[in-house]
Amino acid sequence: MGKIKVYFHSSLTNEQLLDWTIEEIDQLKILDQIKDLNGYKKKVSRVNQWIAEVKRRNISLEGPLLMRRIFIW
Repeated sequence: MGKIKVYFHSSLTNEQLLDWTIEEIDQLKILDQIKDLNGYKKKVSRVNQWIAEVKRRNISLEGPLLMRRIFIW
């Protein structure tokens, strides 16, 4: 039998999803800064899943807040 993947983020509200996404991005930045390549590789796929869910729900923030959080290191 095939496995069914249930993602935690599917049960979150939009606000909770944005909070979790920003938190995951912040953790990813820290892993990059301390040069933890193994931890970064594991975390980056999870961050991509969070961002994909934000896009799937068509959630937007006021202005470029999320983009600033992603790109400002």
